Amino acid sequence: MIKYKKWISAFYAILFIASMVLSLIPAPVQATASVAALFDFMNTGGDGSSNATATGNWTYQTFKTGTTAYMPTAILLSLRKVGSPSYVTVSLRETNVAGDQPTGDDLTSATLDGTAFTTGYNWYRFNPTTIISLSANTTYAIVTRAIYGTAADYIEWQLHMGGSLANANNGGSLDSGITWTALGDDQMFEIWGYTSLKVLSASVFTNYIATGDWLVVADIDNTYPPYYNDNADPSIYFLVQLVNSTTGVVEAAVPCTQWRRSPVGIYITPAQVTGSLTWGSTYYVRLTCTVNGDYQQYSLVAADWRGSNPLYIDQWIRSTAAGFQDYYGVAFLTSVLSKGGQLILNSTGGVFFARGVPALAEVRPEMFSEAGGATTSHGEKSFVKAYELSRDWRTTMGAPFETLTKSWGAVLGVDTTDTTKVDTFIGIMFLVAYIILLFTLGADKIDGWLAIILALPFIGFGLYAGILSMSYVFGIAMLAIAIRLFNWFSP
Repeated sequence: MIKYKKWISAFYAILFIASMVLSLIPAPVQATASVAALFDFMNTGGDGSSNATATGNWTYQTFKTGTTAYMPTAILLSLRKVGSPSYVTVSLRETNVAGDQPTGDDLTSATLDGTAFTTGYNWYRFNPTTIISLSANTTYAIVTRAIYGTAADYIEWQLHMGGSLANANNGGSLDSGITWTALGDDQMFEIWGYTSLKVLSASVFTNYIATGDWLVVADIDNTYPPYYNDNADPSIYFLVQLVNSTTGVVEAAVPCTQWRRSPVGIYITPAQVTGSLTWGSTYYVRLTCTVNGDYQQYSLVAADWRGSNPLYIDQWIRSTAAGFQDYYGVAFLTSVLSKGGQLILNSTGGVFFARGVPALAEVRPEMFSEAGGATTSHGEKSFVKAYELSRDWRTTMGAPFETLTKSWGAVLGVDTTDTTKVDTFIGIMFLVAYIILLFTLGADKIDGWLAIILALPFIGFGLYAGILSMSYVFGIAMLAIAIRLFNWFSP
């Protein structure tokens, strides 16, 4: 009966420990795709039809963008067919000074088979073949044509008679866009896309070069018109800022030095940090156009405050560089045998990151290949402690596990801003888990061999994950041996 109860107790103990372990395993991080937003539209009040669109008869609708520049990725029009109009092409063009007629060539275009359209109005999506950026507060025109249509085979574009869209109008051409005639109605459309300024993610590190300093890093994307289209120097027009989300004060800023997707770093000295900043507080990382004040920002969350462990910087470099590889279709990482076979930045990635993040090649030379490595000696620097490599439980277990550990620690009164105290806390909790499991499995009497056998996987995993220091390993080993000796000598 006693053995039966012992195995029942052991079963429930194992079930409990397994559920706890599963709750601690961080969930896989899914790459989250940006969601397209509706920027410009006229999608209600349809009560009429445009002129027949076929051969040289083209139709258009103008619209004025809002205060945010964006990249159009989908143009939706409410259309219907008459007969078999064949291919329908939709494009975006600039407008004349008055803003009421198209001008110039297509900025981008898309084509669908109009024969597949219905005879009643439906919304059809045209995906531009070339992604462009539309400037803020600027008037553009949507131009539609079906050049293979005929007088009996054409399309019609649903309109709102009389028009109600501000700074907009419809119109047409009878000579394939050579001359245009503005009309007073509005045609039904939606334009979806993504902002031309993006701050995709950000992290904060401390003790980067000197004790108490901060390094704020971000993954940004900048294709803001017209400067991007003109290949202008982005550092003249754009800043990356750390902004206090409560007061709106810009605490620190650096120029944006690269177009499109790129890494950027803001270095803040210990004196600046002491004077005005609070670790873990509420801040935005903001990408701002200095010409008109347009901006996009990212709100820092608890998991973004990464601490002083240099391995976290390496983790950020690798994950960010992997995103750049997908974005550009170019390798930024390479595996170097002489550096332990780890993924580090190749020459392309090295230049990219060294340009965006101050002193990165000097602080983390291990992350740069020979071709893209640091050119400045670091042997005499005061921040050589950043080069020390050790296995750390934060890196092994991931940010979700660290956040959960800090939450538990805070409940028990641990100062979670002190990394040493957090390390001590998780080590003690691991030791306590070993003792609880040992007593539960032992039921009526703790077996010495059970203590030793159970200690082996605990010690192995604890060392692998960086949770246990040698002092804790010694404690577990001594406890297991003491129990064995006690059982040996006890009657």
